[in-house]
Amino acid sequence: MSSSTDVVQRQLEAYNRKDAAVLAAIYAEDAELFAHPNTLLAKGRAAILARYTARFQDQTLRADLLQRIPMGDMVLDHERIHSGGQISDIFALYRVVGEHIVAAWFINPT
Repeated sequence: MSSSTDVVQRQLEAYNRKDAAVLAAIYAEDAELFAHPNTLLAKGRAAILARYTARFQDQTLRADLLQRIPMGDMVLDHERIHSGGQISDIFALYRVVGEHIVAAWFINPT
């Protein structure tokens, strides 16, 4: 069984390869993505696949991991996102159960 950080790392690697199918498969079938605190961005693996398929049309898109803090089934990443010539820092908080991310919250402090 993978650790929570292993699961989140696989997700980050799929994101940077722009592999929407692999990325979506890392999420649970009923996973939810939120803009912090509670704005639903996507619910379910199919919606997550559609969201990232669209995002990955941006060939400049990439995430650099600046810091990772694991705590039990939660993993907090400080990431630098490059997209369309813009750079922004975000926090991504992932809840992992077993081999899947079941929920994620994205916090953009700017």
